[in-house]
Amino acid sequence: MADGFVAGETPVEFVPDTGETLRDVDGYRHRPGGAPANVAVGLARGPEGESGTDEEVLREALAFGNATAALSVRSVGGTGSLPSRAEVAAFLEERT
Repeated sequence: MADGFVAGETPVEFVPDTGETLRDVDGYRHRPGGAPANVAVGLARGPEGESGTDEEVLREALAFGNATAALSVRSVGGTGSLPSRAEVAAFLEERT
């Protein structure tokens, strides 16, 4: 898989449970979405289209991003404080 970086937020989208029109909707499901999330899922899948649902792939991408952020505050500096892929993988492995 190629390295990539996606910046932006992942808003929560409200998806109707049932109903043909907004008047008929009984409730909403909360789903992650937005352009940055879609790009992250696409990058995580790669050109071969790795398996897994969008939600599974997005959860993995968000976990990796959160772990990277958690590790990056260990030292002072911008780019220099970013952990390597191996450091992030080890961090995630310790917590699962």
